Amino acid sequence: MKNCWKYALMLGATLAFYSCDEDENGDVVNPEETTSIYFATDGDVSKTFTLEGANSSTEITIGPINVQVLFDVENKKMRMVSKYEDEYETSPGVGVDTMYVDDITVGLTTVDQSDDYDWSFTSNEDEALTWSYMFASDCNVIEQSEEGETSGETVDVDDFIHWNPDSSNYYISLRELSEMLGDDDDVEHPIDHTRSALRAFDDDPDNLPEEFDIIIWAKDGAIKDCSGL
Repeated sequence: MKNCWKYALMLGATLAFYSCDEDENGDVVNPEETTSIYFATDGDVSKTFTLEGANSSTEITIGPINVQVLFDVENKKMRMVSKYEDEYETSPGVGVDTMYVDDITVGLTTVDQSDDYDWSFTSNEDEALTWSYMFASDCNVIEQSEEGETSGETVDVDDFIHWNPDSSNYYISLRELSEMLGDDDDVEHPIDHTRSALRAFDDDPDNLPEEFDIIIWAKDGAIKDCSGL
């Protein structure tokens, strides 16, 4: 689980606060005064599409996934709570749970905002990492981090969070989340078929088909733990 927080970020994250200006259309985020940003899918999300090859076609299913990401600018932390199906559970027995939840928090070394309000960050290998891996049905913990555990790997991500001026809101995309996988070959805790799809496309996120461009918008509200999913 050393790099499990990167898997959670594939999904394609404590309370999210915005400095807002009120207008007739509701709250408008002020990107210059953001202290933290909360992203979430609309519940459990699935997507199935067909890739056409030269001699055959392949059906790919993303999900079901339920993703939350909290990007805490003020405290330099990122928390991710993700519910997903284990794609490697090929023949589960009767009553065997194949849905799991990861709840992961990692420290961020630097956070930077560009002139167009996009956010980048780095997380050094000695940043604190806490995580728990549990069954989705009853939230019983299968594995969890040890006291004093660190991420063990430096991650440097540019323009991870994007600002959309037309909607006055932030968003992240599944395609860009997958870029954080790097060269890690650990598949102990795969998420939503994206890892195996990456292998089919030479481990290059740029080669992923446009169907992987799933947008996750920032929302108001509090991040939910396992019992709230």
